Amino acid sequence: MAAKRRELEIIRMSTQGDVLCLGVRGSISRDRANTQPDPLDNLLGSHGHSHKILLNLMDADLLDSSGYSWLLNHNSAFREKGGSMVLHSVPPLVMQVLGIMRAELVFRIAPDEMVALQMVQGESA
Repeated sequence: MAAKRRELEIIRMSTQGDVLCLGVRGSISRDRANTQPDPLDNLLGSHGHSHKILLNLMDADLLDSSGYSWLLNHNSAFREKGGSMVLHSVPPLVMQVLGIMRAELVFRIAPDEMVALQMVQGESA
């Protein structure tokens, strides 16, 4: 019997200057997107994509194609609105999917929060 997927949850972890540090819990999957509101949009609000965010994936269980598409859509929205998003602390199973998708060509991915913070702080330097 397959393990039950945990719902995608986005939590606010901290703020470092003008950078918002968020954490992902559960399955990065939007297969039920039509019935559930987007957790990142709920947390960020209407002008959220103009911010700099670090997205900690340490507690992500898995990443499927619908979740990858969801990340791509948010990444594009951040770029369009003048914000930025850096993924970090990616667990091996999720990193394997990102590697197959050649995500390093689209996303900024850091090994940990410190490096991710340096990446977004370097944008304005």
